[in-house]
Amino acid sequence: ESGIYKTTVNVSGVGIAEATYDVTMKIDGQRRLKSLSVTPHDVAASVGDTIAFKSTGVDQFGESIETPFLWSATGGSISDSGVFIAGDATGNYTVTAQSLADNSIKDLVTVTIYTGFVVLAPKQGMRFAVGDTMHIKWISDIGELQGVIIEISPDNGKKWVLVNGKGAVTRDDSSWGNYPWIVANSLYDDATGTTVSLVSDHCLVRVRNYTAGALGMAKCDSLFTITEPLIAKTKNINDDGRRPAVYVKHGQLELSLPASQTFLEARVIDLKGKCIAQAALNSRQQRYKLTNSLAPGTYIVRLHTTASALFIRAVVK
Repeated sequence: ESGIYKTTVNVSGVGIAEATYDVTMKIDGQRRLKSLSVTPHDVAASVGDTIAFKSTGVDQFGESIETPFLWSATGGSISDSGVFIAGDATGNYTVTAQSLADNSIKDLVTVTIYTGFVVLAPKQGMRFAVGDTMHIKWISDIGELQGVIIEISPDNGKKWVLVNGKGAVTRDDSSWGNYPWIVANSLYDDATGTTVSLVSDHCLVRVRNYTAGALGMAKCDSLFTITEPLIAKTKNINDDGRRPAVYVKHGQLELSLPASQTFLEARVIDLKGKCIAQAALNSRQQRYKLTNSLAPGTYIVRLHTTASALFIRAVVK
């Protein structure tokens, strides 16, 4: 069948070293629709808002192709050209583009219709490690809502603690509607005078009016998870010969890697999310000096691969 395929070719013979190559093959043939893609994805709209959607067809070669399709929507109306008008009922609805030639080929997006105030992120099932950046997102069409405070609960809403300290995020703040928070493992609660651990799989976020009263209060409607970072040993560097490790020497951070490491980069981040230092890593070197002397405090060393990251916590005394 026509299309683009990837395979592996092994080459060997008498007197030559065996070699393996990754090969991409293109088999020509009549173009056919393989998938549809609707944009934008996962949008929010106030009651009566208008959103223009676009659907793009892709053939078996990964190239755009013209194709007839049919629009449909719940929670509002949509024209033949993809213009959606939100209805007057709040909730989560879908917009779908479906191929007329093959009704099994379709794509759909979620539209959240709201009135007042909605928290869009974090979403259900998301996982954050301590030191990650969580983007807390919300929207509001309440004109008198000029400032909000952000709170997090580690126990499905039983207790709440402030994320953004004692200050408010105001409408003229650059982070209004998309507040970046460096995930902490605990926060101090002024109301009770205690430190609240945030490591939990029953976390919620809420955003509410800075002034007294319930105006504009909203919370995410599903649970997410906060975990501790993966901690490597720091006392005996690479004592098992397999795990990365960070140790502190005269206020400096040094990194030791196993010979089989596949990490590409190391970053040193403080608990406010600022990158203090970074270094490119390679398979030929196992020891790195990451920083000069640092101020006392807790730092996160983040090691990156192409698909994942490992977090190591280091304390400078």
